[in-house]
Amino acid sequence: MSTRSHRAAEGGPLRHGFGRKHTILILAGALTAAMLGWQGWHIYHSYQAVAHKESGKCATKLVEEVYFAATLHGNQLEDLEHGISAAAPTVLPGGVLDWSERFAKSGADLEDRVNSACDEIGGTLLLAVRRVDTASSAIGSHADSLVASLVAGDLDAAQTLLVGPAYGSDRAEYTAAVDSLVSETRRHLEVQLGVERRSELTSVSVAFGIFALALGAWALFLRRIRSDQLLLAAEERQRREAEADLLRAQKLDAMGTMAGEIAHDFNNLITAIWGSATAARDHLPAGHPALVPIRRIEQASEQANDVVSGLLAFGRRTPARLDPVELGTMVWETGSLLHSMMPDSIELVIEGAPGDCRWVMADRTQLQQVLINVVLNARDAMAEGGRLIVRTRCAATEDEESPRVCLEVIDTGHGMTADVQGRIFEPFFSTRHESGRGTGLGLAIAHGIVASHEGAIHVDSTPGSGTRFVVELPAIEPPDVVDLRADQAPQMVRAGGATILLTEDHRHVREIMAESLEGAGYEVVQAESGDELLDTVAAGSQRFDLLIVDLDIPGPNGLDCLQQLRSQGVRTPAVLVTGTGAPGLEEQVGSGTRVLRKPFPMLQLLEAVAEATRKAPTGHERV
Repeated sequence: MSTRSHRAAEGGPLRHGFGRKHTILILAGALTAAMLGWQGWHIYHSYQAVAHKESGKCATKLVEEVYFAATLHGNQLEDLEHGISAAAPTVLPGGVLDWSERFAKSGADLEDRVNSACDEIGGTLLLAVRRVDTASSAIGSHADSLVASLVAGDLDAAQTLLVGPAYGSDRAEYTAAVDSLVSETRRHLEVQLGVERRSELTSVSVAFGIFALALGAWALFLRRIRSDQLLLAAEERQRREAEADLLRAQKLDAMGTMAGEIAHDFNNLITAIWGSATAARDHLPAGHPALVPIRRIEQASEQANDVVSGLLAFGRRTPARLDPVELGTMVWETGSLLHSMMPDSIELVIEGAPGDCRWVMADRTQLQQVLINVVLNARDAMAEGGRLIVRTRCAATEDEESPRVCLEVIDTGHGMTADVQGRIFEPFFSTRHESGRGTGLGLAIAHGIVASHEGAIHVDSTPGSGTRFVVELPAIEPPDVVDLRADQAPQMVRAGGATILLTEDHRHVREIMAESLEGAGYEVVQAESGDELLDTVAAGSQRFDLLIVDLDIPGPNGLDCLQQLRSQGVRTPAVLVTGTGAPGLEEQVGSGTRVLRKPFPMLQLLEAVAEATRKAPTGHERV
């Protein structure tokens, strides 16, 4: 073999081995580049998917907006149905025309949400949204007819339309359409989650195959697997939290009713205890040793009255009713309820005094809710105890023509980071989901109420150094006339001679009321139900100068009984007693009837009876 041939024979395998290594290197590089390219494309696709979810064009968000708009529209219709069914459409906040305007506005908002959703979604979600739109148009026509009948004063026609098959069918269809929107959204989310999971599985499979051929992509593949796992876990956690938030929001609708029922039961008990203590005190001579503990019972009853009244005011869902409110007085009146919410480890300090002339035009109940929500947030931030300060002050402002007053709540809790402060007023945002506490709505509701009063709420906090909430509201001049009756000592009422028909189903309350009235010189006839009241009046065996009727009695309730008697021509003055919130009751009873809310001392009952019999017109009809 020649030298050239020998060299060629030797160089062939070397070149072949080098070429194979080079090929493997090129293949490894190509596979590594492919791995990086694949992962880069997948990350970009993921970011695009997340960005799409967070944008206003996400199908789930668009359908969610349609659902909330449809729910508000349906709740407004329920208000009208309740007013018509109760034969008292005047209880609608602002009246029928104002309701009609709000209903039209919510309907227009619903239509806008539907149009926005229809432009971006498809499939069964689109059909569900269009079904809501069709059902909304149908009930809108019925609502127009109902409002027209009410405006014309034809309540019977409105009630007939309300119970008619056409309305019932369309109303049921609307409810079913809204429910189907929820179910279709959940089904859509399940399908979307399945697609995302399959996409993730495909990505992992391809990445693993490339990783098996290119060891250099191992680290990137593992990081991607880890990232995907964290992403899936975060999405699953967010889904569970969203479902829990929705459930909590639905439960909030029942809070007002629960508060009213609890207050009703407690009001009867407090009235009986309070009245019995007063009766016992009146039967004892001056200086008797039992007078001191009896007075403590009366004082405890007054404090219990404040607590129950605060509970009822917090749970009542009423439209804003703006009246002059002295901020310091409002804080002190809410103080007893705030103290009852504090554990022994927290010192609650209310600075200042009522009557500091820091007046605002506001809804007292809603301001109380703002104060309670902020105080509860501060309480939860002091799990280990601390000091909580509530005070009012005038705000420092350069604009003398726009004075403002401030309500401050300062705690010594663990404080908040800047990120938490930036989201503290977002609905459903809470740092206490894991502990099973907090709905994430308290501060959002407070922010909305303050904004509706043309005010502002600020938070200043540092981790480990406590938190300060400041509510700023526009100040007004003090009203010219201030009711000072609360500071005047009432005088004992002793004015008998009249005959009273007392209707109360709670035995202890009825007995103490009858005993107090008889002790003041009145003749009392007792009844336990609406039917017994109507039968006693119809019998005509006795003539009555006054009717005292509890609202919540068996049979026809107290208001129905009085309205039935008035329709029969009976003009005997009456006192309607209630232990529930019953907003707007004073407007329903009309002239000749006074509303007395439980719990009350027996002296207040005697004053109401004396005033009612004194104001009765001369020669008024007795029954």
